[in-house]
Amino acid sequence: VRPKNPVRQFNLSGMLYCNLCHSKLRGLTRRSEWVSKNIRKSKEYRYYVCPKRKIINEKQQKSDLRHVLWSSADLEETVLKTIKGLSKRQKGKLKLHKIDHKKTLMELEKYFIKSLRLVSAGSGNVFDLKEPVLELIKFRESINSRPRTQEQSAIEVLNSIFERTDQVAVPYIRFLNIKATIFDEHVHLNFN
Repeated sequence: VRPKNPVRQFNLSGMLYCNLCHSKLRGLTRRSEWVSKNIRKSKEYRYYVCPKRKIINEKQQKSDLRHVLWSSADLEETVLKTIKGLSKRQKGKLKLHKIDHKKTLMELEKYFIKSLRLVSAGSGNVFDLKEPVLELIKFRESINSRPRTQEQSAIEVLNSIFERTDQVAVPYIRFLNIKATIFDEHVHLNFN
């Protein structure tokens, strides 16, 4: 039995909903492996998908109404652009979930330990530890740098979303208290 590779988190889990059935979208990872010129290669494909999506039936029916399936990178970029494109009035409506620093730290530590165990079992290499280590270090530095009130945390999160590059900003979206209804070609944000 071959051990699995470390699991990467889906940044927008829990806040995305299908436009047809209003089910929460799930993260789905598929891996394709092949051999080319005696070199083993693989590629990982990551998606957000409605759990009620039935690919075979929907292809046969060729209906315009389908449960959603998006590439994770494309959907995260679309959600971020939608948030960055909000008017000043809409941006003023943005609120954050209450940030539980202790719980977040415990989750990041679990993610790191799980990754470390998988790498030590021979399921990956030391480079697979880069993401969990950097996330853990960044979070610890942010909570150790100075005591933060909820308001200071909110300002920091919103600045991270609106002022940083897309790759840096996407993980901060999960702190926003919004729901996103996902259509085939666009996103609609619902403010809680």
